[in-house]
Amino acid sequence: MVTFANNPQYLGIDIYDDNTIQDRANTLLFNQSSGGCYLQQDTCGRCMDITVMYKVDIKLNANLIFSDAVATGRTLAEATQSVMSHEFGHVLSVDDVPPSGAICDYIQTIMYQDSQTLMRCGKLTPITPCDSNAANDAYSNVHPGPYCGCSGVACT
Repeated sequence: MVTFANNPQYLGIDIYDDNTIQDRANTLLFNQSSGGCYLQQDTCGRCMDITVMYKVDIKLNANLIFSDAVATGRTLAEATQSVMSHEFGHVLSVDDVPPSGAICDYIQTIMYQDSQTLMRCGKLTPITPCDSNAANDAYSNVHPGPYCGCSGVACT
């Protein structure tokens, strides 16, 4: 579970086309993974870490996704589903898995870095148990609640 801060300044997840990016998609997270408040308590007593998410921008290169669909014999909807499933893994702070060969039986995660291989192998959605375990590990200690400023006190 990803918790978004309850603050009108932050709008949640924005997804939009950007055919100028070099990849099929690019996900930018706005969270407390760095900066002056990282690993300090907020004024509500929560530790400011990557589980406190403020905003996510997902840029999609529709031209490259369409090219992948054509190259792999998938529909545009299937190719987009595969790319979006992968990008939502990044929203959950799950990293890419480097390509290790194009053998479909070896691909156990939607976070596999080669999108055309994922599509050729029919890996269009998260794969249990690898993807669910990775997300659970990343967010085993989620802190829900409203936006609260930095208190300057270190997390304990």
